[in-house]
Amino acid sequence: MKWGDPIFLKLLPVVIVLMVLVAIRATGALRRTRRLADDPLWSRVAPVIPAWRKWLLIGLPLLTLAACLLGAARPQLGSRKVQVKRSGIDLVLALDTSASMNAADVVPNRLARARREMIDLINELRGDRVGIVIFEGTAFLLCPLTLDYGAARLFLDTIEAGMLPVPGSNLAAAIRTTVKSFPSEGSRSRAVVILSDGEARDPDLADALKAASEAGVIIHTIGVGTPAGEPLPEWNEDGSVAGYKKDRSGEVVLSRLDESTLRDIASATGGNYFPATLAGGEVGAIVRSLEGMDQQEMKAGLRTHYEERFQFFAGLGILALFGFLITPSGGRRKEWRGRF
Repeated sequence: MKWGDPIFLKLLPVVIVLMVLVAIRATGALRRTRRLADDPLWSRVAPVIPAWRKWLLIGLPLLTLAACLLGAARPQLGSRKVQVKRSGIDLVLALDTSASMNAADVVPNRLARARREMIDLINELRGDRVGIVIFEGTAFLLCPLTLDYGAARLFLDTIEAGMLPVPGSNLAAAIRTTVKSFPSEGSRSRAVVILSDGEARDPDLADALKAASEAGVIIHTIGVGTPAGEPLPEWNEDGSVAGYKKDRSGEVVLSRLDESTLRDIASATGGNYFPATLAGGEVGAIVRSLEGMDQQEMKAGLRTHYEERFQFFAGLGILALFGFLITPSGGRRKEWRGRF
């Protein structure tokens, strides 16, 4: 037998303890009361309740509680295989992991905020396949399209700035890699969400956008950072900040959010641009846009369906409660033949 919610089984020992405590308390109360009168007088003035009825009045409520807990634990016996079908789209999340994503003009920094946005987005998906691409001077498919959202979140936990061997921020390479990550067959709708500060100068960006548009890929962009910019920290081996990046003239380099580039990328494929905010409203807006796309049905394989057998315990609990309600709590008294 399998249990759907076994946590309720942990409460059964509480029922047993209650049963023992109630029995001890009832026995002690009866013993103290019997001291008020001798046996001949007690049998005439006190109601005579059979022992079996006393135990019924104690045990039936506890049996009702135990049966309810067993039913809530969802006992399952027997199984069958069912074909599961899901409908949704294919979505690839492309994350900028270049050095500029270490800038702390958003809390705690751009990369951490972008990862949080991706997790929030994955948590809102229902039946959509999701993949993850990271990019700097080059791009890499970190997680192929999958319905396993837990695995996708695990991949996100491993992402750090500077993971790829080529520095920089090549948005064209990111777009080409995301387009290649979609299967060539099938008619599922395709979408990409790029999270970046937009600091890139790609001469072949227009060609990459044209290829994405021809493949029917809609690109949404999320800008992470601020237009005012922030110096780029440089780190010591122990992880502390050693200083800030400087150009050849010795001036501190400011990394700024380039909204115009990200907005142009989105508009070229029919997508939308959103700035990253603390409230996270952009995630909801993107989810609504994805839900408006054509949802294609796909087979997700076989799943084991277990037969629920809680009905037995539910019926037992109802019978026990009914038995308690109809069991008389009083007793009969012997006829009094004495004198006052």
